[in-house]
Amino acid sequence: MAFLLSLLVLLLLALLLVRLGLSAFAAPLTAVASACLLMCFLGMAGLFQFSVILLYCLAALSALLLLRESGEARRALLKRFFCPATVFFAAASLAFYIILYIKQPYFQQWDEFSFWGIAAKNVFLHKDLYTLFESSQLSISYAPALPLFSCFIQYGAAVFSEWAVMAAYDVMTAAALAALFSGVNWRQPLRVLALAAFGAFGLYMFWYSFLGARLYATAYADIQLGVMLGGALALWFSKGERAAPRFLACLTALALLPMIKDMGLAFGLIAAFIMAADMLLGGGFPFKKYKWLWPLLLLALPALSYQSWNWHYAAHHAVDRSAVYYQYGLMQMLAGEDAYFNGLLAKMFGEELFTRQLVMFGPIIDMLLVFTALPLICALFCREKRGAARLCLASLLLCAGFFAYYFFLAYLYASVFAHSEDYYLPAFERYLSSYAIGWYISLVALCKSEGVRWRFKRPADGGALAAAAFTAAVFIFSPVHPDQYLLTSSKVQLELSDMRLAAKELAVDLKANLPEDARLYLICQASDGEEWFYLNYELQPLYLCRTLEGGWFVPESEERGRYDTFAGPEEFIAYLEANGIGYIVVERTDEYFEETFAHLFSDSLASFKEDGVKLYKTNGATSGARFDPVV
Repeated sequence: MAFLLSLLVLLLLALLLVRLGLSAFAAPLTAVASACLLMCFLGMAGLFQFSVILLYCLAALSALLLLRESGEARRALLKRFFCPATVFFAAASLAFYIILYIKQPYFQQWDEFSFWGIAAKNVFLHKDLYTLFESSQLSISYAPALPLFSCFIQYGAAVFSEWAVMAAYDVMTAAALAALFSGVNWRQPLRVLALAAFGAFGLYMFWYSFLGARLYATAYADIQLGVMLGGALALWFSKGERAAPRFLACLTALALLPMIKDMGLAFGLIAAFIMAADMLLGGGFPFKKYKWLWPLLLLALPALSYQSWNWHYAAHHAVDRSAVYYQYGLMQMLAGEDAYFNGLLAKMFGEELFTRQLVMFGPIIDMLLVFTALPLICALFCREKRGAARLCLASLLLCAGFFAYYFFLAYLYASVFAHSEDYYLPAFERYLSSYAIGWYISLVALCKSEGVRWRFKRPADGGALAAAAFTAAVFIFSPVHPDQYLLTSSKVQLELSDMRLAAKELAVDLKANLPEDARLYLICQASDGEEWFYLNYELQPLYLCRTLEGGWFVPESEERGRYDTFAGPEEFIAYLEANGIGYIVVERTDEYFEETFAHLFSDSLASFKEDGVKLYKTNGATSGARFDPVV
């Protein structure tokens, strides 16, 4: 019910935007982007709940204005509003909701428990931005748009649902795809069906990047980043919209990109540069005065949005998010002084370009050729020289943007990620697909926009048909995986793993027996950290402190691994006291831990050995046994 209410609010906000002069095809994306920005900026001021109330009030105002209209005016407004774009947005959002409600998948990816999932859960539990309260969530420096939007979508729900997070993000996807319906009305059923088919199936082309169903069943930000990039450019390339409303609508999408993920800054700048170049080529300035100002505003807004989050985080945590602690600066890396960076470039522009797959029909190089060629081919059939020039320029700039992003990824892999002898590139396809998805959506919008008037004067919109034909060709001539579709996929996790289920049951028991301000420490020897992440997620809002040095106790004589730490009883006690930890959860021990630390427990871990997982409480002793079993 909370989802349906939130979707109704978004539709009423879109209706209000149409009343103010925005075309209906641009209204869903602009409503979603504006709502997210309002929640982000008011949330940074500690007013997140007020922002949600304000959105509800604006929706109520839209409904009241509709009721006050005369019958003829109301019918005219609703006729303008219920176009193929808004119907697709509502239908796709409901379809995602129904499918996910039936399947009810759980989070399953590592980063969903380190940030993307736990952030959404914490915002829901606290009804506040995660930078403004203390929690054991590991990262709080990531941009907040998705967790806040997730909370808005299930704001009135009694309990937090993981599948509802996925449904919320799919609403953003539906809003971005709705922007493709510019200039399409109900008297053009062929175009409506073609674009609806593309919206329903087009992104499944990225099977190799997202393993099929995870494309629509994940809390990661990568898909939303891509579709928002594509949606922003689709708005820009649209026909049938006045320059000023289109410009303002695009500003909201550009400002939102850095609030989805830090990489959104790069995407926002690339999109803004393409828009500015297109504006300078063919006019389309939103206002006649100060023409030089509007391209600059396009470029400045993503940077200002990104910097606003930096300022907020620095003000509350005294940390400069822009600092990169790496021995080589960017100019030194460009000069070839960093051997590791040079090796990365050689690998990424060599074998990776010709072997890695993002799309079903071939490796990255094939995708580059096809995506770049499509607008160029359309330009050959464009009646207007300006339209042909627009197609060519935008296609080349989109391709150049991909390589700029590709190069920037190499810089990040060298300066941020851990180095490896084989130049390992974690999540490489997933990161690249964010841009590829945006490119794919925007090139369809571009070809559709400039393909309305073809030399051969065919009655149907060649661009829309080309999009549908290309999508169909990919599925006809490419291998189709049963796990590719959300309805039939086995990749969606419908049942909790044994480890996750044990963590959930343990968390329920602990919450029932601990005060709300309890701080805990987990003992789980010989672990890769998965148990800690699961328990930390399930325990929220209780505080599970990070393990000492991020690892488990091993003797100094052993070679230290990634998840190991050398520390004796004195260091352990000092860490507990420094962090105000009052409870110890013992889940798994080993011979070394029992020999070295058992004397700290009043029962020498006998209760743990008898009951399995056991909770101990600090007794305030300054020496000897410090932990007593909790009955």
